[in-house]
Amino acid sequence: MKKILYIGVWVLLLQVNAFAAEESVFNEGNVYNTRLRKISLLLQGTMPANSDLENLAMIHDINEKENFIETKINEYLMSENYVAKMTNRLEELYRVRLTDPEGRAFEAFEDEYLQSTNSSLNILFSDLFSKNQPWDNLLTLTNYSLPLSYNVANEEMNAYQFLVYNHQFRDQARSEIENFLDSLTYEDEDGTASIPLISNNAMGVKNLAGSITTERFFSRYPTTKLNANRKRAAAIFRIFLCDSMEAVVLPSESDDKMLFDLSLNANQEPSHQDSVMTSMAKKHGEDPQCQSCHHKLDPMAKTFLGSSVVPNKEPSPGELVFYEQKKDGSKEKISIPVSGLNDLGHKITNQQQYLTCQVTHFWNWFVGENVPLSIEKKYELAEVFDGLERKPNDFIKFLLQSEDFIHPVNLQLDDLRYANLKTLFTRCDSCHTNEILAPVLSQGYPFSKDASVNINILNKIISSTDLHEQKSVDYMPPQNAGWTMSSFERNLLKAWITTGAKDNDGIEIEQELNTSGITYDENFITSSNFKFHDTSLRYLNNYDLLKVFKEIYNSGTCSELSNVNELITLGFKDPRDGKSLIESPNFLLLDWIKNCVEKSISINTGYSSFLPYPFEPKVAQNTEMKLDDILWGELDETEKQTIIQWNTDLLLGYKVLSAESYDSYVYRLLMALETSKDSSLKEAIKKIHVTILTSSEFLIY
Repeated sequence: MKKILYIGVWVLLLQVNAFAAEESVFNEGNVYNTRLRKISLLLQGTMPANSDLENLAMIHDINEKENFIETKINEYLMSENYVAKMTNRLEELYRVRLTDPEGRAFEAFEDEYLQSTNSSLNILFSDLFSKNQPWDNLLTLTNYSLPLSYNVANEEMNAYQFLVYNHQFRDQARSEIENFLDSLTYEDEDGTASIPLISNNAMGVKNLAGSITTERFFSRYPTTKLNANRKRAAAIFRIFLCDSMEAVVLPSESDDKMLFDLSLNANQEPSHQDSVMTSMAKKHGEDPQCQSCHHKLDPMAKTFLGSSVVPNKEPSPGELVFYEQKKDGSKEKISIPVSGLNDLGHKITNQQQYLTCQVTHFWNWFVGENVPLSIEKKYELAEVFDGLERKPNDFIKFLLQSEDFIHPVNLQLDDLRYANLKTLFTRCDSCHTNEILAPVLSQGYPFSKDASVNINILNKIISSTDLHEQKSVDYMPPQNAGWTMSSFERNLLKAWITTGAKDNDGIEIEQELNTSGITYDENFITSSNFKFHDTSLRYLNNYDLLKVFKEIYNSGTCSELSNVNELITLGFKDPRDGKSLIESPNFLLLDWIKNCVEKSISINTGYSSFLPYPFEPKVAQNTEMKLDDILWGELDETEKQTIIQWNTDLLLGYKVLSAESYDSYVYRLLMALETSKDSSLKEAIKKIHVTILTSSEFLIY
C-alpha cells in the first residue's frame, strides 16, 4: 500500500508540475501580495500571515498598499526571525556556518553547535540587526559581549580569557578572571554582559578590531609558521574588499614534494623543518604567480604578527594594499600604512572599495546575485549606504522599496553579462585551480588587463568547449569531470560570446573573437529556464524551508539538514564548491519534502487547520468521524474544490496567485486527484500538500 501511495504521489506531482511549467505565478499574479510574500521570505525566512495577505488584497488604493507594505517591512525588521536570518547570512559570508562532517543527527552535536554560535562574534552579528548598529562595527568594535548563559567554571580558558585579554587581566590567575566576570552586571534583555573598557588608552585596546579579532574568527582561520596569518588576511580581503584571493598551487613538483614530506615527518628536527619552511617561503616570495596575491596579502598579514589564538596586545604595523575600482572601470593601486589591527579596521572602512563591496553583499542577498550590478550603480548605492550612516536595516529597507527590487530585471538576449556566466565558470574553476597560470574564470572579468591575453583566453574557451560543434573528443568539461554542460548552459555561453562577451557594465570586448559558425537557439532564455524571467527569483533553502514547514504544521517534525553531504545530495549545495544551487531541486529533495509532509500531517490528529469550517456534511456534522473513514471519492465536486482552495490559500498565501492562475491551479489539482477516488480524505490532503509544497509556485519566491 505504501509503495502504491508513493508512486501515486509522484505521478500527481509530475502532472501538476508539468502544467506549472507552462505558467509562471509571477506573470499575472497579485503583484502586491507576491511582493509581500517575497519580502517576508527574504527578511524572515517565513511566509507572511494569511491575515496580512487578506488585508492587503482588500486595499484598493495604491498609496495605501504601499504604506501597508512599508509597515510590514518595519515590523519584519524588528522580528527575531529577521535577526536570525541575517546572522545566518553573515555566518555564510564569513564561512563559519557550522555543519557536522560526521553526519550525526542535529541533537548529537547540539551542544557543539550552541557553543560555537553562542559567541561574541554571533552576538556582534545579531546586535547589528537587532539594534541597527553601524555596519563598520564589524571592523572597529572594541567592546565585546559575553553570553549570559556562559558558564565560566565549566568552559575552556581561552574562550573567555580571549575577551579580557586586552584589558587588565593579561597575566592574572584564572580565579581573578572568574571573579571579574562574576562581578559583571548582566543585561537581562539581550542575554549578554559587556566587557567594559578600562579606558580608551588601555593596553591592547588598540589591537581590537570587531569581528576579525574574535575567538571564533581566529579559530576559523588559524595560522601556522608557513601560513603566517595569510588566511586571516585573505578572509578580510574577501569579506570586506570583495577580492576573492583564490589560493594557487606552486607549479613545481619538487616544491609540492617538499611540502608533502614536511607534512608527513612531524618528528623531524626543528632545524630541518625551519630550513624547509625558509626555502618554501623564499620560493613563495619570488614566484610571480604567488606575488600577484602576496604583494597584497603579506603586508596585511603583518598586522596579525604575534596573534596566534588571541590577538597580540601589542599592535604590529603593516600595510593595506589593494586595487580600487574606479567609476570608469579602471583600477588604481592603493597603499596605506597601518599601525595595528584596530587601525587596519578603521582604514578599511574609510575606503570606497569597502563601501562598494558591502553594498554588493546586500544586493546579492536582496535583489539577486545574478542581476548585473554596474560599477556606476555600486557607487550610487554606496552613497546611499553612507548617507544612512551605514546602518544595515535602513539600507535593506531602501533596497526593498527600490525599483530594482519592485520591478526586477527581465533579461533579454542583448543584456547578457559576465555575471550570468559566473556560476558556470565557478564549476570550471573547480578543476582548473592547479593548472600553471590558468586564469580563475570566476574571479573577475575581463580576465586580464592585457587585451591580447583576454582574447586568447576567450578563444581558448570557445575551442576547448567545442562551441563550433566540431564534435572533438578533447573538449571541456572532460568525461571524468563529473558534470556536463546542459543545453541551456551551452546556449548561454554561445550567446554571451557572440553578443560581445560583455562585462558586468555592458561593455563589449574590443577585439573580434572567432565566433563564425557558432549557432544557438535564440529563444533559449524564455523557453528553457524559468529563472531568467526574473533573475532575482530564488529557491527556498534548507534554513527557510524548515522554518516555513514548522510554521505551517506548528511542529518541528522535519529533520534538519545539518550535514554538508546531505545538503549536496538533496541539491541545496553544489558538490564542486559548496555554493547554493540555482537550478531546480532534484527528486531527492522533493522526496525529503514528501516524507516531511506525511510525517507532519500524520502526527496532527485534528486536521482543523487543513479543512474549511464549516465543512458540510461529512465532518462538521460528525466530529467523531475520522478522516481515514471518509473517501475522497465520496465528496461532491464543490466539497473537493473547497478543500483544495482552502489548502492552496493556506500554503501559498491568500491571493498570491492571480484569479486566472488560481482557478487554473485548483482545477489542475482537482483533475490530478481523479486517481485518488478510493483514497481516504487524510491521504488526499497529504497528496494536496505534497503537490503544492513541491511546486515552483511554493518553492520559488
